[in-house]
Amino acid sequence: MNRFWYKAKDMRGRIVTGIMRAEHEKQVYRSVREMGLFAVCLKELPDSSRKRPLSARVLADFSKQMEAMLKSGIPAVQAVHMLTRREKNGNLVQIYKDIYYLLLQGYAMSEALKLQNGIFPVMMVHMVHAGEHGGHMADTMRELSVYYEKNDRLGRKIGGALVYPVFLMVVVLAGMILLFTMVLPKFFALFDSLEQLPAATRVFMWISNQMVSHGFSMLIVLVFVAVVGVCLCQNKKVQNYIGVVLVHLPMLGPLMKTIYTARFSRAMSALYENGVPVVQAVNLTSQVMGNVYLETQLKKMLTELCEGVSLSGALMKVDGLAESLAPSVFIGEETGELQELLAQAASRFDMEAEEAAGRLTTLLEPLMIVVLGVGIGFLFLSVMMPLMQYYKSMG
Repeated sequence: MNRFWYKAKDMRGRIVTGIMRAEHEKQVYRSVREMGLFAVCLKELPDSSRKRPLSARVLADFSKQMEAMLKSGIPAVQAVHMLTRREKNGNLVQIYKDIYYLLLQGYAMSEALKLQNGIFPVMMVHMVHAGEHGGHMADTMRELSVYYEKNDRLGRKIGGALVYPVFLMVVVLAGMILLFTMVLPKFFALFDSLEQLPAATRVFMWISNQMVSHGFSMLIVLVFVAVVGVCLCQNKKVQNYIGVVLVHLPMLGPLMKTIYTARFSRAMSALYENGVPVVQAVNLTSQVMGNVYLETQLKKMLTELCEGVSLSGALMKVDGLAESLAPSVFIGEETGELQELLAQAASRFDMEAEEAAGRLTTLLEPLMIVVLGVGIGFLFLSVMMPLMQYYKSMG
């Protein structure tokens, strides 16, 4: 659907402007007349769609505010209009306005969210759709706010745990560049008169000379390699391979399995509680896993589920999720408390993921320091040994 900006007058002659989504101009004129306005100007806007969804924090805040207003008896269209007046972020204001104008045209909330060109996740659209049909929109918004709050908290926890290692790597990389381009060349100039040099020293001299002589060319090559890497990461086969590696790495693998299991359990619990059938819930959950390898396996599960295989039986064949998930799901299926067991599993794996992220950071910090210490020591010896040889030759 296209976006149109319109300028209209009401019965008292006051100017009213807004943005509306429609297939063509005639539909906009008709919608404006149904609102009791007379259109005087109409202009089609360029499509400013964004493919990536909003952050978990923004989605949680949107869901929480909608829940509060819906519980107070405020209609959805009025609630969204209040959000446009309360929000200070210009991009979000425009998004909420688009939703508001669609609601005025008679679209359902789920349809309005879906027409935002991927800004709102597919899972959220389907949950809102289920809430509309079940008549429990406020409860659905509460479930969504809890779901995205936990996603945001876990993401920030893991991101915070990795800040120090990433910062240390950046500082070391910058220091090595300065060392090879500004400091070491002054030492290497003294070694030209020496006939024999250690192999490590010759290697470091070659690297330093290349960085000084062809620094700009090397930068272009690095940028080219980075661009090629980004393009390769868009390939499904490469993404599938990366997904396999992530869940099988020695230290990182168990953490990623815990995170994916928590994500799967939380999404399935939220969808199942809102009346989404198991097959459709698994299909939607596969799209929010963030791992193509797992997504492919969950897609294959759909055929087994349609053939009558239980959810727990199908999960036992999935590589990349915690082994303890399938028994929990089996108990939930046998007792009729699947949603409750999935919610408990999500909470448990959330806690385990946070603890695992803390352990990983505790392990990475000393490991990185040891590796850097060994590397710097090796570099120091490769410079000091020929330097001592140089002073002996002078004597």
